[in-house]
Amino acid sequence: MASSTKNSASGLDLSGFAQAFSDQTRAFRWKAVKLAYSGGIDSQVLLQLLVELRNESSLDIQAIHINHGMHPQAEEWERFCRAQCEQLGVEYVSCKVAVDRAVGGPEAAARSARYRALATFVSHGDVLLTAHHGDDQAETLLLQLMRGSGTSGLASMPLVSGFSDGHHFRPLLGFNRKQIQRYANTHKLAWVEDPSNLDVGVRRSFIRHQLMPMLKQQWPQAARLIGRSAGHIAEADSLLAELAELDRVHCAGRTDRELSITTLSALSPHRLRNLLRFWIREQGWTPPSSQQLAQITSQIYEPSITAHAMVRWGRAACYRYRDRLWLQMWMPHPLTSLSYNWDLSGPLEMPGAGIELVAHAVQGEGLAQSRLKGAVNVGFRVGGEKCQLHRQRHRMTLKNLFQQAGIPPWERDRTPLIYVDGELAAVGDRWVCEPFAATENEAGWRLEISPISQK
Repeated sequence: MASSTKNSASGLDLSGFAQAFSDQTRAFRWKAVKLAYSGGIDSQVLLQLLVELRNESSLDIQAIHINHGMHPQAEEWERFCRAQCEQLGVEYVSCKVAVDRAVGGPEAAARSARYRALATFVSHGDVLLTAHHGDDQAETLLLQLMRGSGTSGLASMPLVSGFSDGHHFRPLLGFNRKQIQRYANTHKLAWVEDPSNLDVGVRRSFIRHQLMPMLKQQWPQAARLIGRSAGHIAEADSLLAELAELDRVHCAGRTDRELSITTLSALSPHRLRNLLRFWIREQGWTPPSSQQLAQITSQIYEPSITAHAMVRWGRAACYRYRDRLWLQMWMPHPLTSLSYNWDLSGPLEMPGAGIELVAHAVQGEGLAQSRLKGAVNVGFRVGGEKCQLHRQRHRMTLKNLFQQAGIPPWERDRTPLIYVDGELAAVGDRWVCEPFAATENEAGWRLEISPISQK
C-alpha cells in the first residue's frame, strides 16, 4: 500500500481513510460492504479506495449500479460500470428502476426510487456506502435552507445512519471535491459524466457552479464551514429528538399510533410541534407542511365541537376522536367492496385496506379451529351487522359494540370482518361471535392485525 504522504499529495490520505473505515467497521460490526456505484468520479474514487483496502484486509465488496433509465446514455453507463468491476475483480450487480417523475420532481423521484432499490440489497450486518463528500454536504444544507426545512432537514447527511436492516456510511464526508479530483487524476481513473451535473437549471447544479464559487470568493473555506454548521444542527436535532421521545412517552395513548390530547395540550406550542413532527416521522410518514401542522395543533388546543376531526397530507391522516390523536393511512375509497378468501394458513395481505391479517394457533381462545370447516371470507362493514359475544344472551349491532368500546369511526370501517359460510364469526382481532368462540383447552386461532406500508 502506498504511503500516507504520497496519497495525501494525490488528494486523499489513504491511511487516514483506512483508519476511519476500520474504526466504523469495528464499532458497528459490519460484515459486508455494498457500494452504491454510479460510475461518476466520486463513486469511482470510492471504489478504487475500497479495492486498495481489500488488498490489505480481504474486504467483501459488492458494487450496486442503479439504472434509472432517465438518460439516453443510461445503458452505456451500466456497461461501463460492469467493465470497471470486472477489471478490478469486484462483484457487480445492476438494477433497473421505474421513476415516477410526477412525484416531487424528477431528481427527488429518482433518489427515492434509487434508495428503495438499494435497500433490498442491505441485510443485517451490511453497510451501504455512498460517495457523498464535504461539498455535497454544503450543497445539501443550502438546498434545505431554500426549502425552509427544519433542523431534521438542515442536519443534512450524517456520517453513519441506520438503513434498511443495516447501516448507511458516507466515508468521504471529510474530503472535498478538489481532493477527489486530484486523486482520480493521479490514479488515471476513468468515469462517466452526467450532463445534468453541468445544467444550472437543476437546483443542485446551480448551487455547485454559481452560488458556491461566489461564496468561496469571500469565504474560501465555505464548504467546510457550512459542513461544520450542519454538524451543529445535527446535534441540536438529536437533542430535540430526545426531548420528543420523553414527551411521546408522557403523552402516549394505548398504542404507538395514539397520543393523549389532554397531555398534549399542556405542552408549549414549540414543544408540541416538535413532538408531532417526531411522532409522525417515527411511524414512517413525511411530516405535514407548517399550515397542516397548525391545523393539527389547533384541534389539540381548541378542539372543534364535532365528534372528530381529520387533517390529511399525501396518504397520511391525523385524526382526533374523544381524548385521542391518531395517525393512520388515509383511505380514499370505502372498503365495502373489498372481499378476500382466506385459509388462515398464512398472512392475508389486504393492500386496499392497508392491513395484514395473521392467525396464530392458540389454546382456549380465539376462533375455534373445529368450527372453521366452511369457506372463510374476509370483508368490511356495509351496515347492520350483528354479533353475539361469547356468554352473552343477545346479539348486538357492531355499531353499538364499537361505540361502547370507544373505537373511533375510521377504525370501525377498516376493521376486517371474518365470515364462515356467510355467517359473521369474528370482528377483526377484537371479538369472536357465537358459536365460533373456542372453549377452554380447545384449539383456536388468535387473530392479529398489523398495518402494511403504503407510504
